[in-house]
Order: sequence, then C-alpha cells, then structure tokens
Amino acid sequence: MPPRRPFRKGWRRRAGPSWHELRALAEISDAVAAVDLQNRIVYWNHTAERNYGWTAAEAMGQPLMELIKYEWVQPGDHQAFLDGMAREGRWVGEVIHHTRSGRRFWAQCTSIVVRNAAGQRVGSMAMIRDLTGLKRIEAELRRSVAELTRSNHQLAQYAYVVSHDLQEPVRMITAYLGLLQDRYAGRLDARADQYIEVSTQAARQIQGLIRDLLAYAQVGAKPRQRAVTSLDQPLDQALVNLRGSLEASGARLTRDTLPAVAVDAAEMVQLFQNLVGNALKFCGDAPPVVHIGARREGAGWRVEVRDQGIGIDADCQERVFEVFKRLHRREAYPGNGIGLAICKQIVERHGGTLGLESRPGQGATFHFTLPDLAVQDLP
Repeated sequence: MPPRRPFRKGWRRRAGPSWHELRALAEISDAVAAVDLQNRIVYWNHTAERNYGWTAAEAMGQPLMELIKYEWVQPGDHQAFLDGMAREGRWVGEVIHHTRSGRRFWAQCTSIVVRNAAGQRVGSMAMIRDLTGLKRIEAELRRSVAELTRSNHQLAQYAYVVSHDLQEPVRMITAYLGLLQDRYAGRLDARADQYIEVSTQAARQIQGLIRDLLAYAQVGAKPRQRAVTSLDQPLDQALVNLRGSLEASGARLTRDTLPAVAVDAAEMVQLFQNLVGNALKFCGDAPPVVHIGARREGAGWRVEVRDQGIGIDADCQERVFEVFKRLHRREAYPGNGIGLAICKQIVERHGGTLGLESRPGQGATFHFTLPDLAVQDLP
C-alpha cells in the first residue's frame, strides 16, 4: 500500500473528502493540488511530486501560486480565473508553470471550489495537465501545414505559369501544321500527308492537355470567394452551359430543390458542369437519364448526381479522380481525364469529400458533401 500523503486534518474535516477519495486522486495521471482559503497547499499528489520536483512534505503549507510561479497566458486570464471561481465555482484555462529546476511548461488547469457540508467555501482544488508534448506537436503541425500550404501554392503557381507559357508555342505549331495541311495536302506523297495529319492531331491533343492543366491549376491558385448561396443557382448556370449537349443527347434530367450553403458559386458551376457532363458523356446507347438530389448528412449536406449510364468497375473507381487518368480510348469517349480531378479539388477546398458508387452497366452516382456553414463561419 502506498504511503499516505499528509494533509491538514482541519481542512479535511471542513471540506469533507474521505481518505479513499484522496488516495484515488494520488494515482491519477494529472497533478492535483488542494489549497485552503489562504491559498496554502493542503494536498499534493504523486504526479504533482513528479512534475514539479517537490515532495508532498516540502509542498505542504506553501502558497501554491508562489511555489509553481503561475504565469497567465493572456492579460485578462487572472481576472477571469477569479471571476469564474466566484461566480461558478470553477475555471478551466491554460497557464504556464515552473518546476523546482526552473523548467517552464504549458499546463491546462481545472480549478474547482471546495465547500463543506454547510456550503461554505473552505478552499479549492486544481487538476493540472502538462501540455508540453501537445504544444510541441501543435507547433510542428502548424509548421507542417504552413509549409504544405506554401508548397502547394508554389506548385499551383508553377503549373499555371508552365501551362500558360506553353500555350503560345503549341498554338504556333498547330497553326503552321494547319498551313502545311491546307497548302500541300495532295501535293506530296500519301506518307507526307499522313505525317502532317498525325502531327496536327498530336498538337491539338497537347493544346487540350495544356488547357485542362491550366484549368486544374487555376482552381488551386485563385482565392476562395465564398458566400451563402442556394446550390440551385450554380446548377442552373451549369445546365445553361450544357444546353447543347442536353438537347443533342435527348437527356431526361430531374432534380430536387438544393440547399443553401457557403460556397464559391463559380466553382460550384464548374463542379456541376463536370459531373452532369460526365453523366451525359458516358450514357451508353440509350439517351441519358440524370437525377440531381440532396439530403442532410451529419453536420452538412450530401449532393448526388446519379445516372443510368455504362457504370464504372470497382477496381477503377479511385483512378477516375486522378489527373489525366482515362478508362476508355480517346476515340470512344473524348476528353483528357481531368474533369473529375478538378471536381475533387473543388469539393475538398470547400471542406467536403467526393465519392462514387457504381457498377458496370448499372450507372454511377457521384456524391459530394458540403459543410452546413453560416455566414459567420466563413474563413
């Protein structure tokens, strides 16, 4: 049995805790100290001995705040402590303490008023947790986030500059190949005509890749401009942009009323346009059937774009969100495989996730979540 820690019998009699209750406090992982009305220590547990370097016998009777040299983190914290103890009998906050060796450490302190059976205040008790490790992890995490943010921004800027600067020389190559084709088609041998045709197609493909890379880089590079907006508005604009494809394909599209959430409206137009356009493209032989719906999910909304198209095999469902990943030959389905990567980037910038449920031949449901933010929650 561990030795009993000394405490003032008079304080024990007035405050009322049993010895077994104090023994339980002696074994917990937080430092626990109790003081009388003169702020002198009447209880000091095992963890307090380890953390601060004073034995219970040495700490007993010492003024607590002088022994461990309280440093208040904010100018108003001391007054907040006094007010909390007076009004509510409790205060929780972060402070800086000193050990016997002079080491300073960040601590979370929970202080409560102790009363006797008659309800009279006879002292207080503090439970103190060493936050040194946690603060170190938080600081490292902040540095990592800052570095990652800087790196991502530089990468987005680099992709933007490279793709932007590549456009002009590729445009010139395409133009001169077009001139060659117009002027010399049929005047050279068949092999030369074939070479010019293949080169022209490749140049146009490069143009498309650069254009899509530029669109992808712009999503990450531009600042967010969020406002609480009904998602019906960006969906309406996306459907206007897709009017030609909707009419040409004979698509049947249904929709629910969508919620109002905090979004960048321009990015939502791009998101809906890519998802609905994807459903129109991969419809198979039958006219596309598309439904856009939404429902509550946790602390936000889940929005779905569901189709009855060709579907996607389970093994390929993660790949479709990667940049320039294609599941079909370009001749069968045009595009560069970047639309869903842009969708994923947009959703994640809004604090949500983008997912897919699909089976081959049974259509696909792309779904994304958005937090239910109010205006005051906007960054």
